Amino acid sequence: MRETLTKEDLLVLEIEALKRQLEEYKDLVSAIKHGEVDALAITKNGTPDIFTLESTDYVYRVLVENFAEGALNISEDGIIVYANFAFETIIGSSTTSIMGVNIETIIDPASKKEFKRLFQKSFSGKSKGEIVLTYNGKSIPVYVSLSSLYPRFPGIGIIITDLSEKKKQEEKFSKQKLVSDELETKVQQRTAELTDKNKELQRQKDFIEAVLNSSHDIISVYDQEMRYVLLNHKVEEFYKLDRKDLISKKVTEAFPHSKGSAIEQNIQSCLQGNFINDEPYLSPLINRWLQPYYIPVKDDNGVTYNALMIARDVTEMYDANKSLERKNKALDESKSFLKQILDSSIEIIAVLNRNLEFMTVNKKYELLMNVRREDLKGKHLFEVNPQIKGTYGHECILKILAGESLRNEKIQGIVKSNMMFDTYFIPLVIRKKIKGVIIMSRIIEEPDTQRK
Repeated sequence: MRETLTKEDLLVLEIEALKRQLEEYKDLVSAIKHGEVDALAITKNGTPDIFTLESTDYVYRVLVENFAEGALNISEDGIIVYANFAFETIIGSSTTSIMGVNIETIIDPASKKEFKRLFQKSFSGKSKGEIVLTYNGKSIPVYVSLSSLYPRFPGIGIIITDLSEKKKQEEKFSKQKLVSDELETKVQQRTAELTDKNKELQRQKDFIEAVLNSSHDIISVYDQEMRYVLLNHKVEEFYKLDRKDLISKKVTEAFPHSKGSAIEQNIQSCLQGNFINDEPYLSPLINRWLQPYYIPVKDDNGVTYNALMIARDVTEMYDANKSLERKNKALDESKSFLKQILDSSIEIIAVLNRNLEFMTVNKKYELLMNVRREDLKGKHLFEVNPQIKGTYGHECILKILAGESLRNEKIQGIVKSNMMFDTYFIPLVIRKKIKGVIIMSRIIEEPDTQRK
């Protein structure tokens, strides 16, 4: 039997239905407030209209989806509950395979301890650091920034930056730096070697300059372009010039008068590898006679790279030679004059030195003895006239050499053994010293006349 509802019962039922609708509207409003509703479908005239709802949380979600960096939400237990597209790109995965995975499974074993530290620290604030992710055999170095999402979500939010390119650049830079450091080390070593070499070269240069400056000769060195590269102190002393003003100048530039001269030609020839010993020349700059020597300076392969000129001051020697030449000429003239005097005499004349060696004879002696004076010069008296040894004539010669004086004597055999001679002995005095004896003889009797 069907029960009949009273009016009061109907009112109670209507009130219960209204309460349920009110609760549904309250839930809807609450959902809208909390961003849990993206759109509403409202039926109007039998047709549903869709209304989308936009809130700050929705804008943030769009931003996160379009981040260049990876973004994760993980639970307190480390379960990945959200991953954006950038994170998928970083590890080469998709949300279907990464969602619900414990994050520790994609942490490289070497980074697990560091990530655990960062994860625990992030619950009380924020933490940052570098770790390595591993997924499908691929290792990805990343920089992670962890932030707590409490109280709205019981978990941690992670922003992940891919450091792969940075690490590659760092590795490349590290290799470049290593190469650069090695190169720098080599450069430093080479620089040190060059410094030592330069010091050794400087010591050698100082030694060479000391040797050159100790010389009494004018010494200069020229390069292949005939430029001065080295000079000694004598250049300054003789030419009254500063050596620094001559270095790097061509010889014809420093001394224009040398253009086309023997000096220029000799330097050019020396630079071709020729040693030259030239005749002395009178320098127009210092008015002194110089004896030049040109010596090629060659490398280990025999190639000439410098020319060394040594100019010796021979003015005194040159003047002495000229004076000697004049004296020799005068002596030759004196000898010629003396020869004429001797040959014009009617006496037979012979000149002996202290060793009784013939110095000269006159024409009369040559004719009488049938000899040439050139053949007699230097021969001993006994070799030419052996019979005179121990005779009175020999005794007279020795007395004259001893400084005694004699009158003219009649002596047989003084010149020729079978003749009688009226003879004069005259000491040959040079610088107050008796250097020999002059024997002047005249024939008194020849052998046939004496017998008659």
